[in-house]
Amino acid sequence: AGIVVQITPPPWNFFEKSFVDEDGFIHDGTTSAKAGDYVELCAECDLFMVFSACRSTIGNIQDGNPAGAQIFINQQDNTAAGY
Repeated sequence: AGIVVQITPPPWNFFEKSFVDEDGFIHDGTTSAKAGDYVELCAECDLFMVFSACRSTIGNIQDGNPAGAQIFINQQDNTAAGY
């Protein structure tokens, strides 16, 4: 599409629960998020957004069983699209 990306930005993991132990190692735990929990964001400019609810190949997030997710986009004319 003629778009040049200089870097790959790091992920922003809304519902991931991870911690660093006393030896400096990162561990993944079971999220405290429940069905129906959500995050609402407002884009104030054009943007590209990548969304994933896939299993991590590193660690043991959710015991390897992702619970799924939905994304809804509210456009400026207030119509909503679900993906």
